[in-house]
This record gives sequence, structure tokens and C-alpha cells, in this order.
Amino acid sequence: MSSELLVALAPLLDRLQVLVKSDPKLRQEVFAVGHALCQWAEGVMRRESPSIESRPLVVPPPQSGTPLPFANPLTPRRVDDTVTPPPSGTDEAGWMPQEPAVIAARCRAKGEATKLLAKKYANAIDDAQFAKASVEVRAQADKLPKCTLWMLDMLSLTRAAVVWEDLVGGYTAAAMAAELVQAVTEPGTKIESDYVLQALNLAAEAQSLLFSAVIDTGNPRPDADQIQLYVTVRECAAARGVYIHRYLRREDRVDPRSWPGLLKRVSMALEPFTTSKRQSAAAKKVLANLRFKLKKAVADGFDRFDEWPRVMELLDEAITAGVEAANAELHEILLPVIDGLPDELPASASAVAVFREIDRALAKLTKLDFSAVPLTDDVITSRPHLHKQVVVVVGGQLRTLEKQFLEQTFEPTELAWVGGADLVPGTTLESLIARPATSLVMFASRWANVEFPEVQRLCTAHSKWLVRLPGGYHPNAVARQILRQQQAARAKA
Repeated sequence: MSSELLVALAPLLDRLQVLVKSDPKLRQEVFAVGHALCQWAEGVMRRESPSIESRPLVVPPPQSGTPLPFANPLTPRRVDDTVTPPPSGTDEAGWMPQEPAVIAARCRAKGEATKLLAKKYANAIDDAQFAKASVEVRAQADKLPKCTLWMLDMLSLTRAAVVWEDLVGGYTAAAMAAELVQAVTEPGTKIESDYVLQALNLAAEAQSLLFSAVIDTGNPRPDADQIQLYVTVRECAAARGVYIHRYLRREDRVDPRSWPGLLKRVSMALEPFTTSKRQSAAAKKVLANLRFKLKKAVADGFDRFDEWPRVMELLDEAITAGVEAANAELHEILLPVIDGLPDELPASASAVAVFREIDRALAKLTKLDFSAVPLTDDVITSRPHLHKQVVVVVGGQLRTLEKQFLEQTFEPTELAWVGGADLVPGTTLESLIARPATSLVMFASRWANVEFPEVQRLCTAHSKWLVRLPGGYHPNAVARQILRQQQAARAKA
């Protein structure tokens, strides 16, 4: 296309691109016009050129800055001049886009069948081995919808092993490209438009390579999954209002010998998605393991459970596998035991992040059933230490419901809660602790946003009793820690 024509068409194309994004009917009409122009151009080229097959393919250089470069210039195809592909348009008519995952599965099955032929013609297996393996391959293909292993049924095809090896590469590239299209077009997946376009370009190149590889075998008909991938790429591009510049026309073919480079580029494009899938599988496994361990902790009793270090390791593994600290399933697994974690248990940065998110979630609760756990005798015994006393709680996020339950149970004169965004290290915290009326400071080590040594220093400086709360804020847990630590202090005295 001349530069003058491009300049003349540019404003029209820019305006058209805006309109087709919001008008499906117009998009279909534009696509029909484009298809008609392609058919017209093909007819002109056939009249002007006696042999398109003899021309070398020249591929444009990679786009600057793109992570998925196109192929390098290729050598001429090795297509037998006696083989004539069907006229353009006859194979695609009536074909509907199919799930790329189905296309990928069938291409892999056909690739396995093609491997057998490559081995047979390379004398790597004998006829008996070929026959036995063919039965197994057919059995696998029969499990897929409309998966025809034409290469095992046509007897007049080439016996050149290298051609079949190229076809194996073609099927593998097509399968991976279909998986890439599936990944970038998955509903709900947020992918940059440039990346989607490059993925569709790679898929267009893969289906073109497969088309050429099939023709090289002597089969005059295109492979059904090559057509399906072609239609899928075309429809995906039309739905997004983008144009695929290469490899969607019969004369714009890819040399089947170029499959190693194409495989490498498609593999690079797939890597982020395959890594995500691996992480998803790993996360699912580690969450199941963590759930099992913590159910065992509840059944055995927290004091008798001896796998707490492994629990913390699993928590780290979950975060490493991609589980977010705010993940609802992770919280649901941890909540039954969160108040029973040993105080001396080392917590990694990942574990602390999870605890912070759980603390935020618990602080947002608007309803709690405290009647599920009856109050123990320890509550009655420890009540004088809080009743009509000024108490400071150094914790995490303010949990209004739990604060109110503590106030109802122990009836302190004041229960000052310092934590979350309200916690100001230094003056504010020290002023609360230093007040003459303050008789008890409770440090919630699991949730507090300040370090224990700092709180301990302030309590020592102002002669205040400090009780460490390793678990939650339930009156039973508070009472138990008050009595235990009081007894320990007396034993030391």
C-alpha cells in the first residue's frame, strides 16, 4: 500500500476503530468488507503471479520494545508443486469458533499420532510397535470430540520422516498457541490489549505453520483444528476491534521448519500463565495441608499439639505460592486456632501480615456470639484485678464487640484500647500507661503494632503491672493469662 493511500485512509480508519468498538453490527459489516477485499486481492495476485509458492517469505522485523517478537525471515517452503490447496474460503465457511482448550487437546493428540509416523519412517520403531502404539493413541483421541487422526488413515502421504517431525512441531505450536489464546481471553482476566494482540499474532503464525506442515505431507486438505484456530483468532481479533496483519491469508504462509523458534516464543508468552497455574495448584495443596494440621490441633488440644512450627512453615509456603494475606479461605482455616497459637512461636513477616489482615477482618465484625463459650471459674477469680480498675489494652485494631464484652464481664472503671491507626508510639502510649489511675496494662502480642520490649520498658519505668496476652481478647483467655502470670511472678519473688 502506498504512503499516499495510507495517509488518505488514516483519519477514516481512526474514526472507524472508535465506532466498531461500540457497534457489533458495524464491526461485522467492516469484517465482511475486509474479507471481500482479501478475496479480491487474492484473485488479482493469482492472475498476476504464476507461482506464489516459489516466493520466499519475508517477515517484518520485531516491533521495538515488545516482549514477543515475530519470527525471523524464513527460507522458501518445501511444498510439493503438485499439491494444490483448496480455494480460499471453502474451508472456513460455516466454521464456528471453538474453545481454545479443546483445540489444544486435539492438537496434542494428533501430535502424538504424528510422532509415531515420524519414528516409523525414521526406522526408530518396527511395524509391530507402530501398530500397538497406534491403538493406544487412537484410544486417547476417541476421548476427545471429533478428533480425527487422518495421518494414520491416509496411505498415500509422504514417507519422509523430517516432514512428519515438522508436523509434530506444528501441532505442538498450535496446541500451545491455543492455550495462550485461552489464557489471554479468559473471562475476568485482566490482560493488556497489546499483550492480547501479540498472543493472537503468535496464534495466527502457529495455525499458518500447521497449514504448511499439513500440505507438506501430501494431504491436500487443511487440518480441522488448523481451521478452528484460524477462525478463533479471526473472531477474537474482530471482537476486540484489532487487525492481525500476518498469516491469515493462504499465500502468507510460515515455513514449517521454523517451528522450534515459534515454540520458544509461544512458550515465553505462556510462562506467566503456566507459572500462575503452578502457583494455584501449589496454593491449593498447601491450604489443604494447613487445614488438616489445624483440625488435628483442635482435636488433640492446643497444649498437646506439637506441630506448631510446621504450621508456621505452611503459612509461609501459602504466601509464597501466591495466597494473599487477606485470603478468605486462609482466614477461615486459621480462625479456629488463632487464639491458641503459642506465644513463643516465631512469626515470619508473612505470618505477621496474615495476622494483621485477620485482625482487620475481626475488627469489622458487627455480630459475635459470645454464648458459644461459657465463662470459666478463672474469670471469677481474676475479676478483682480488673473490676473498678483503669486498664490499658495495647493491641491491634479496635474490636468494639470484644471490648464491650470485656467491659460487661469485668466492669473496669475504664478500658483504654490503644491499637491500629490510633496507636501513637511514645507520648500517647506512655501518657496512658503513666497515669496514676492505671493499674494494669495488657499487651496483645499477636495483634499489637508496637514491640513488646518498648511496652515492657514503659511499664517498668512507671511501675505498672504488665500482662501479656498471646491469644485473643475473650474473658477466659484474659483471666487465664492474668492468673498464670501472677503465679509465675510470685514464684520468682
